[in-house]
Amino acid sequence: AFHSKDLPEVSVLKTKLESDLNTLKGRQYSNGGFGYWTNRNDCYADPYMSVHVAHCLAVLVNKKVFNVNKNMLNNSLKYLENIESEINQLSYTKYWSDLTRFSLISYALYVRAKHLQNVADEASQLFQRSGFDKLSLEALGWLLIALSTDRNNNKDQIIEIIYQHLKGKVSETSETVNFITSYGDDGQSVMLHSNQRTDAILLESLLYIDPN
Repeated sequence: AFHSKDLPEVSVLKTKLESDLNTLKGRQYSNGGFGYWTNRNDCYADPYMSVHVAHCLAVLVNKKVFNVNKNMLNNSLKYLENIESEINQLSYTKYWSDLTRFSLISYALYVRAKHLQNVADEASQLFQRSGFDKLSLEALGWLLIALSTDRNNNKDQIIEIIYQHLKGKVSETSETVNFITSYGDDGQSVMLHSNQRTDAILLESLLYIDPN
């Protein structure tokens, strides 16, 4: 199915990918973040887009699809390490709900975990600050994977607490199983949320903590 005659040759796709990565590198801000369109001086790096790009780079690195520029990657990860302060520096984020803010920080921790960084302590501290009230369901899924980067009794307790909470959010029919979730209006626009994405994130996290 993936060898359609209408698809370009692999060499053509690799050349296009290399070109796109070079374009992406040219659009990176000095703080390591990315915007939706450009890195002009009169614009700012967008927190969600910056984390999303770092996530894409993690896929490329882990799948060994392509060599990613080390400076671009390291600067992107540095942005993620400072994600909360980067959010706070933007004037418009004062209108964000805590749910959106903490969920975005959770996404950053998840992506750093994908880059093989030990972020379990930071994930634990975030959960202590936020509790369930200030975390979306997909944020809980991201935190489960972040917490799994350094398992111990304390982390396992938090993982179990989150797991039990998620079990109570399952909606089952005779044919499907999905999770009931939503953001506020700001979260819909900031996080580009969809119910299907939430289901996918939670499925990944549950398989991650319990492959069997």
